[in-house]
Amino acid sequence: MMERIVEFKIGSAPNYFVSPAAPVEAGVAGDHNVTRVVFTLSSDFGSLSGYHYRFEFVDGMGQYDTALPIPIAGQQPSMLIPSAWSCFGGVGEIRLVICKLDAAFREVETLYTFAGRLRFSGRGTSTGVSENWVKRGLSGLIAETKGAVAGAEGAAVEAHDAAGRVAGLETRVDNALALTDDAVSRAGIAADNADAAAGRAVRVADDAAAQAVKVAGEAASEAVAIANAAAADAIEEVREVVNEVDN
Repeated sequence: MMERIVEFKIGSAPNYFVSPAAPVEAGVAGDHNVTRVVFTLSSDFGSLSGYHYRFEFVDGMGQYDTALPIPIAGQQPSMLIPSAWSCFGGVGEIRLVICKLDAAFREVETLYTFAGRLRFSGRGTSTGVSENWVKRGLSGLIAETKGAVAGAEGAAVEAHDAAGRVAGLETRVDNALALTDDAVSRAGIAADNADAAAGRAVRVADDAAAQAVKVAGEAASEAVAIANAAAADAIEEVREVVNEVDN
């Protein structure tokens, strides 16, 4: 597809004015990547090796956006205008930003040019482009990044909650195992006590039986002795009676 070229020239030091100053026809509302805006730098800028450039834009509705920095090559930095910048029509302002970045990709030197003005013709009853179609440069990238971060944070919270629930279950299982071990230990002690009590009962019963046998034996011996003594007395008495009869 043929590109529409819009050129702005940056004048000499010290003011570096941009021309033309009047709005330039840049296409139709909704045009996407068909209008290329070129900023031609004057020789006063000298070598810009090691510098980057980006474009800032404020559309006809006053909404701001910026593109990502790109290394400068040559004296004519340019970019294609996305539909996100043209979709509202009217007159918008675009400016070139020349910057130097440190190792962390932060701007440590920044030069803003004066703005060039772009006019986009309206399209009657157009309501603009859909959300899926409009991607707003760095702002869109930031929004998508924030969405991804929010999703990751939500997943991290869910993972943390799940880990907490698992830890709680592990604690409950550990407590149940500890209670089981305690119950088994107590049951073993109770069994040992029961065995000891049974042993003591058997020994007591044996001792009682032995004492009873002893007592019974002693009583029987005493009864025999008494019976023997009584029998001897009776025999003696009979003898005495017999002697008296004989006499």
